[in-house]
Amino acid sequence: MNARDRKARERLTIGLLIDNIWDPIAWEVWAGVDDVATEQGANLLCFVGGALRPSATALVQGNVLYDLVSAENVDGLAIWGGGLGQFVSPEQVESFCERY
Repeated sequence: MNARDRKARERLTIGLLIDNIWDPIAWEVWAGVDDVATEQGANLLCFVGGALRPSATALVQGNVLYDLVSAENVDGLAIWGGGLGQFVSPEQVESFCERY
């Protein structure tokens, strides 16, 4: 069975790109996406990679998690641009989203 046939038989997987899940608003975003994924019988992969280009150099390393997202492991994406875009312009958030 090739990868495409195998994927067609599996549950759909939704990816959520979010900066954190500790903030009350971010928690609500995650919980809402999780509820919808559960209702639809889909898997949910949550990529908690921090804000894009944070001012603290140590936090930049978290952004590497966003590089793990691909069509091989998710069927669709939900991206919380408001959380990711704290340190970048709206155009930079848009450019980031276009890579997917």
